[in-house]
Amino acid sequence: MFDRHCQWFCVALAAQFSIPALIQPAMADSAPGATPWVVNIHPGQTPAEAVRAALRQAALIRDAGPARAILLRPTSDVDPGTPGAPRIIAGNVLTPSVNVAVAPGLAPTVQINFNAPNGASYATFRFQSPHGQTLSFTYFDTHKPQQRGSWTIQGNQASQGTADLYAEPGAWALTSVELIDTKNQKTTYDARRLARLFPSTTLNVINTGTPDFTPPVVESGKILTRNISVSRANARFHVSLTATDDISGVEYPIVVVDHANVYPGGLAVSNSAPVPLQSGTFTASLPTSTFAPALGIWKVVAYGATDAAGNLFLDDKPADIRATFGDETFRVNN
Repeated sequence: MFDRHCQWFCVALAAQFSIPALIQPAMADSAPGATPWVVNIHPGQTPAEAVRAALRQAALIRDAGPARAILLRPTSDVDPGTPGAPRIIAGNVLTPSVNVAVAPGLAPTVQINFNAPNGASYATFRFQSPHGQTLSFTYFDTHKPQQRGSWTIQGNQASQGTADLYAEPGAWALTSVELIDTKNQKTTYDARRLARLFPSTTLNVINTGTPDFTPPVVESGKILTRNISVSRANARFHVSLTATDDISGVEYPIVVVDHANVYPGGLAVSNSAPVPLQSGTFTASLPTSTFAPALGIWKVVAYGATDAAGNLFLDDKPADIRATFGDETFRVNN
């Protein structure tokens, strides 16, 4: 159950880093000085849901350029029916079909009409393939914010979650549109709401090459440091995963660890492979000072990996974790 203690812990972890509630590059033995990935798990979220959301947001921020400062502003969720909320009036997917081998590739064009009493700032769009690959992109209004207007946006390939030439062929659905105004109010339109406003929410993707929509497979995991001390200078926590991927190769192995008595919330530990590998054992580490907010028993609460095509496998089932790691716990001492 999410209690007050847990809420404090989640906030305390996020506050250690400059980009709270996002995944950041991991601390790895081969990359000293990098910061660990952070997953701020909200009430009702599973680790898998939190990691997926954080990966999408981190990719958008990475590719937003000068506009990333806008994406880092906290937003408040409001219902579209709330007075003063930004509201989508109508829209459409203007590109019924794309061929990933023909420019501009996996970059559909979407149009929305909106009312935004405080002025519309930006909008984020998300498509999903039959097997769960995602394409996300954000449009920023660089002109004077409009209270009423229309935007026609072509997806930015640099901001997508799926590598172009690995995209799954078939019908992709527009599953989410978020509209944010200058007061940082955010309205979210899910697939059900979009179906009432858009005559079409489907995009046909053609890929006659080598699509990859199968996530990596994690064969085993191992906690390499069972006892760590937060007071020892330069001490580190180490964990490893052995994983395989059939086509594009493993890019980011992921292990989510948390204090045994303060779940949900936690740290996603990862380091990227120098190049995507179809098989290998990947080791990641964190400075032990990262665990200072909560001494005692910690445990692995999820594990997985992403591949170069953007497919994510993440398992948070306790039985699977025990089968993969054996003993999933480690102790943090003073």
